[in-house]
Amino acid sequence: MDIEKKYNELKRILENMESVDDSSIIMKIADRLHGISYSPPFLIEVKHFTEMDKKSAITALKYIFEFPESEIKKFAISRDKPVAEIKIDAMNSFVTEYGLLQRLRMDVPEAWDQINELYEDD
Repeated sequence: MDIEKKYNELKRILENMESVDDSSIIMKIADRLHGISYSPPFLIEVKHFTEMDKKSAITALKYIFEFPESEIKKFAISRDKPVAEIKIDAMNSFVTEYGLLQRLRMDVPEAWDQINELYEDD
């Protein structure tokens, strides 16, 4: 798949995603996630993920899309996959995790079950 086409598709998904942009809820959920050492599995680091509103998420998606090819080639995984495929995987992962984050902010029980299964149930 063409990486620019995929970027635009994922950007539209973010733009149309139901979101909570109330800063008090964002910070409350971010604090709760930090308390359990929540760390999304991103190949390309995205800073302050848990505090992102929709506008910041769209900016972060663009950051991943524009991430330098020379930096990606330093990743061990780049020996097995083309750079465009790595970026597409990273963008898909980011949008999926942001969707989960929004569901957490909406207090969707199944979203919290997913987090609890990964981070709290040992």
